[in-house]
Amino acid sequence: GAYMIGQLPDDCQTITCGVDVQKDCLYYVIRAWGFSGESWTIDFGIFYCEDTENIDIWEDFYKKILSKRWDFQNGQFTIRLCCVDSGYRAHVVYLFASKNAGRIIAGKGRVDTSSPVRSSKIEVNYKGRAIKGGITLFSYDDSYFKSLLHSKVKRGNYSGSQAWHVPVETTDEFARQIVAEQLVTKSTGKQVWIQHY
Repeated sequence: GAYMIGQLPDDCQTITCGVDVQKDCLYYVIRAWGFSGESWTIDFGIFYCEDTENIDIWEDFYKKILSKRWDFQNGQFTIRLCCVDSGYRAHVVYLFASKNAGRIIAGKGRVDTSSPVRSSKIEVNYKGRAIKGGITLFSYDDSYFKSLLHSKVKRGNYSGSQAWHVPVETTDEFARQIVAEQLVTKSTGKQVWIQHY
C-alpha cells in the first residue's frame, strides 16, 4: 500500500543505505528490508558539500544521515549497514569505511564478475600507505543487480515476496534515475547497459 517517506513498514527487519559519491555531493538512498527481499525506500536525497575529498564532510554525513533513528513498534531502528560506492574518491571511502568498520562498507561495481558479489581485502590506500586494520572491498556485478531491479520495476511487483516499494513522495527525477539505463544486445551478442536519460 501507499506510504510516506520516513514511514517504516510493519514487516521491516532492518535498514540499509547506499551512497554514490560525486565531487561536491553524496547521493543516498535508505531502504527498509523485510522477508524474501521485499524492500521499501524510506528516504533518499542529496547531501551537498564543498568537496567530498574532505573527511570532515563524511563525519557530518554520518551524524546527520546515517545516525538517524526511526520509531518502530515500541522501539527504534537505525541504519544497520551502509555501502558506499568507491568508484570515485576511493581513498576517502576506504578511510571512512575503516573508521566505521562493521557499519560502513566500500563497494565497487564491476562487469562480468564470476558471482553477484565477491570480496577482497584492501590494506593500502592510493598513495601506498597502510590502512590500519585494512578493509574489505565488496565488488558487485552491476549487470546482475540492474537486471534484478529492472525486473521488479517492469513486473510492477508492488506486493508479495521480493516486492520493491517507493513512497508517494518519489520524485520524477528519482524514478528516471532508477530506469536511466537499458540492457541492449549488440550485434556481437554481448549485452551492455546503455544510458538513455
